[in-house]
Amino acid sequence: MENNKLPNSAVDSTKAISYQLLIALDIAYSLDQDQKLWIEKYGDVTISHDSQIEVKHLAKPLSDNNIAFWNTIKNWLDKRFEHHYYKSLILSTTQSIGLKSIFNQWESSNVEKRYSDLYELWISAENRFQQKKVKKTHYKPSEVLAIQREIFNKKDAELKEIIPKIVIVSDAPNYEKKWSEMVRKYARGIPSENQQLFIQALIGFLISAQVQDGWEITNSQFTEEVRKINSLYQNGQHIFPKIKKSADLDHTKYVDKLFIKKINEISHHEVLTEAINDYLYANTIIWKELKGLQKSYEYYLEYQNQLKRKHNSKYREKCAELKLNADHDIVISSQCFYDHLMGEDPQLLCPYTNTPSDFRNGVYHILADDDNDNIHWKLRR
Repeated sequence: MENNKLPNSAVDSTKAISYQLLIALDIAYSLDQDQKLWIEKYGDVTISHDSQIEVKHLAKPLSDNNIAFWNTIKNWLDKRFEHHYYKSLILSTTQSIGLKSIFNQWESSNVEKRYSDLYELWISAENRFQQKKVKKTHYKPSEVLAIQREIFNKKDAELKEIIPKIVIVSDAPNYEKKWSEMVRKYARGIPSENQQLFIQALIGFLISAQVQDGWEITNSQFTEEVRKINSLYQNGQHIFPKIKKSADLDHTKYVDKLFIKKINEISHHEVLTEAINDYLYANTIIWKELKGLQKSYEYYLEYQNQLKRKHNSKYREKCAELKLNADHDIVISSQCFYDHLMGEDPQLLCPYTNTPSDFRNGVYHILADDDNDNIHWKLRR
């Protein structure tokens, strides 16, 4: 199967992608022995040899002319998407179906009825458009009508092929309810103080399974990871290691380090002492506490990857902002970017119940000290 990802599958909010990962985690528990789970590779969530699932976390009702539905159909009809590979094409949404919508009868309707209902929606939309255009000659078609025209004028035969496969799952639990559901379903055997962390660790594993253009998880990988994480969290809390910090460090020894040079590039001299302290603290934790524990060190490497992805995503975003705002100073913007990442609440390092911000910041500096990791603070236009 070629890597033909749906063109409009990218999610654009933190909660949306977090929700998508929850759905993916739920599905991972139901994988057959030889199946794989893909996230953001061929679409939102994909089960090999089975289903492609588009995930929507939306509040407005699923009406006949809802853009989420028609965009999903458009994506499934894209010539790069091999719909023949799947038994089911599922739209999973938190939306409720509108009272008068054709989607109320979708599950019980045959292929001919489904097609005719969609066709009638297009014809009705065309009629409304023509009526409005009589009064306003410059009136433009809506985004939904433009999609409907493309589908029925150019991809009518393909639409008839995918209609039998389309499943609409409405009223899916929202993010908060889905999270609670996951804890109840999969963390019952974990001490209560660790149940949330157990789910977080599994989500972290999904994120770490990155391949080209997405994430890939096999059933065997997931089964082994559940076993490892379960063994870590079955025995109560895991408190982050405590070490004594040296009070008489000679900071001049580190002025030629690459991570210091990168801070100097943005003239952020007031943070140098703190950066060196965090760098040394993180290195001490890694070498004295984590290196000797294979599982803990594996999670640390995953933690590094998470920080790299977070930095790179934010870096691209801030560089784009600079391009759009010619009056913004590069150095000041870069300092703000640095301070924002360093000031955020640190994500947890599995399996610990807490992760100090100075450790997380120190890991950033460890990454910045290696040219191969491509961590920079100076933004560019």
